[in-house]
Amino acid sequence: MRKRQEWLTWVAVIVSLATVGINARAQAFGVLHSFTNSTSDGSTPEGQPVLIGSTLYGVTFYGGSSSNGTLYRVSTNGTAFGLVYSFTGGTNGANPFCTLVSTGASFYGMTFNGGIDDGGVIFGLNTNGPVYSVLHTFLGGSGDGLYPFGSLTLNGTNLYGMTVNGGSNSEGVVFSISTAGSNFSVLHSFASGTNDGAAPYEGVVMGGSTLYGTAFYGGSSNLGIVFALNTAVTSNAFTILHHFTGGNADGANPTGPLTLNGSTLYGLTTAGGTNDLGVIFKVNTGGSGYSVLHSFSGGTLDGASPEFGPLVVTNSVMYGATEEGGTSNSGVLFQMNTGGTGFTVMHAFSGGTNDGAYPAFGPLLSGSILCGVTPGGGSNNLGVVYGGPAPIVTNTCPGTNFLTQISAIQIVAGTNVVITVPTVACEMYQLQYSAAMVPTSWTNIGSAVQGTGAPILLTNVCAVAAFPTVTWLDLPWPIDQNWGGSHGSPATTNGNVITLTGYDVLSEQSFSAPVTISYDVTLNSETTGNGAFEFFFVPSGVASNALPNPDVELQMGFQPDTIVVQTNHNSGIAFTRTYTISPPAVYANVITVAPNGVVSWAINGQDLGLGNSVVMPYSSFQIRLSSWQPTQDWYVSNFAVTTGYLQRFYRVQESP
Repeated sequence: MRKRQEWLTWVAVIVSLATVGINARAQAFGVLHSFTNSTSDGSTPEGQPVLIGSTLYGVTFYGGSSSNGTLYRVSTNGTAFGLVYSFTGGTNGANPFCTLVSTGASFYGMTFNGGIDDGGVIFGLNTNGPVYSVLHTFLGGSGDGLYPFGSLTLNGTNLYGMTVNGGSNSEGVVFSISTAGSNFSVLHSFASGTNDGAAPYEGVVMGGSTLYGTAFYGGSSNLGIVFALNTAVTSNAFTILHHFTGGNADGANPTGPLTLNGSTLYGLTTAGGTNDLGVIFKVNTGGSGYSVLHSFSGGTLDGASPEFGPLVVTNSVMYGATEEGGTSNSGVLFQMNTGGTGFTVMHAFSGGTNDGAYPAFGPLLSGSILCGVTPGGGSNNLGVVYGGPAPIVTNTCPGTNFLTQISAIQIVAGTNVVITVPTVACEMYQLQYSAAMVPTSWTNIGSAVQGTGAPILLTNVCAVAAFPTVTWLDLPWPIDQNWGGSHGSPATTNGNVITLTGYDVLSEQSFSAPVTISYDVTLNSETTGNGAFEFFFVPSGVASNALPNPDVELQMGFQPDTIVVQTNHNSGIAFTRTYTISPPAVYANVITVAPNGVVSWAINGQDLGLGNSVVMPYSSFQIRLSSWQPTQDWYVSNFAVTTGYLQRFYRVQESP
């Protein structure tokens, strides 16, 4: 998050992409103005500048004659900076946090503080004068919002927005008000929980009569939602389009506002994705077609932790900003194709006198010119307005950020994997692997290699001595193979069905290579009590009546109407997931275990995402099977153990 302490999240809305050109005065991309925090200047710019003619207008959170923030203007060539208005605090509002919206000579926006109860105001400012007026003071409660942390959207003579607090549940509201300050109305009070959002830190966008936005919290995982709100109806107007779930496959805690392009919404999350550094996502206005287009990874070649949008989408290309990442970890401007390919860092902010730092809002694009603000950097480290010819990278390579073809794989001396990849000279190639049967995350092997225009060899030294043969253990198991133990009875088999009637049914075989265990759990009817089918992984040579500490345990428990999947590691619960069941049903399980490595578990093709939370600490281990309180409601079948091969999946990521 941004290197400051005033709050946790911010918001902005780009109101328009001006079609007029910007005179960049033949200058390079850089700082147009450094804020100084004086009576005639602001500090900590928020929101996104609005372009009118060749002049940019915006707000700062601090500075001005009363130190309560300013509304400023500056020419696109960096000249003619001046204050249009200094916020005075009190009932007139203080600390504006918004992107201005404009119509004619009037601007509209919101302040985070000030007003009668210091809960923020909606203001209007006519530049002919200027004439400043408070259109609405936020008071909270069931019929009002409190603390607007975002921007307004203008549609005709109506303004729409959100507050982070207030409403009937104190979780924030969506509201409307006329540009004259009349007809204020709460359109939706957020309620948190599975079926609603909470803490909307951003603004809304409008398509037809429907508002689209995000909430930072709420939804099925309490990691935020994308929602639609139909202003033309009075019942069932609010709809959740997507529940964010986090993890490798989804974002978490959406920032915004959204960008509407045709029937597609594009947006950002500040967390989630393969590196938990946020994602770029898209979803259709009807709620279908959700996908993650890019997971931020930080470092010199990527951004991290985007705070707010919006994304600018034009000609199938999007532009945006992240607060961190880049060569100085001070944020980046990026471009990417709307299909998710071609991600490129256009500018890495470095702070200091000649650059901004930690951009919290997306850029404003006009023609080939980019403009925007950062709350840090500049000659006084109080923020800057930046602009100039866009440092847009035109990628002429035939492929960007996609999985390239692997033309050959060779095993050398039983230990080294050599992968042959055809290359393009202007691309980089990164060898990656996953140890999971259903990969959800990938690990880089070495550094990326520059393409040559000819095939190149990528190698990986394996962590095993050789590739031994494959051994299968399949049902029916011979009863005389010493399955069983001091705590229970042997298993009984009937065809391919195994019924565990005792505790600690043991495998006496030791495994020192990666193992894949596959089996089906069939539920005939709803369970009437509690029961479980579980694995204990213990070091080889441990007595049959003893469990070590630490141990590795994977358990599928059965309760009325639910299955609870739980893992234990180092004598503590590392992971729990609950499934609602509707028998009859079959649950296909695939578990992979690597000596001194990670453990993964997939059910019906869906990886549970154990990540690094469960690790096998033994170089050689035995498998113990256990069941307790088995009933006729469930049984295990099609059990097989595959061992003796290297459990590793490879891919090659191509990028500019």
